[in-house]
Amino acid sequence: MKTLEELQKFISFGYLYLILMGLLQESLFFNQIGINILNYSSITDILVSPIAILTSHPILLLALVVISAILFTIPNYLSKRSHKNWIQKSILKNKPNLNETETRTFFSNLVIVFFLTTLLCFFLGIGLGMGEKIAERIANNKLEYNTKMTFGDGNSENVYLIETNSMYYFYLTKGNQNVKIAPIGTIKNLELIKN
Repeated sequence: MKTLEELQKFISFGYLYLILMGLLQESLFFNQIGINILNYSSITDILVSPIAILTSHPILLLALVVISAILFTIPNYLSKRSHKNWIQKSILKNKPNLNETETRTFFSNLVIVFFLTTLLCFFLGIGLGMGEKIAERIANNKLEYNTKMTFGDGNSENVYLIETNSMYYFYLTKGNQNVKIAPIGTIKNLELIKN
């Protein structure tokens, strides 16, 4: 029963951490194009953002799953070999007299800290990298206007769709470097144009 409670706490903390990472990523991305995304986000957007980010990049998601699997096998591997000289000198140099349970806990905590740091770097990298890339493409006018947006009044326009959330579309129109924000209800439909 104690293990189940610890697992629930770990999952709750993990999801809260993912939400914070999603907020960080979205804020960094949109900040580079001059938008405070928190002004345009609902609670649903905030709660779903980390999952949306992870599923929108399948290769990165796969890499993260593989890294996670490897990381969570390390504590067991290292604790079984904790008597080895190289582990004693490099990892356990300040903790020479740990029993088996303490050694496993030490390695598990070490891996969790490393994993959380990996996630932080992952979300920071996506936010900064994608934001910088889109800001540069906007500044150099190297956008492909591959979405036809039809408004509620029947007018349509080719746009570059930056992002959407549950309430707004963020887009640019040809010849204008200012980001436009339209509520979802004002758009009749979107058509993806093949290039």
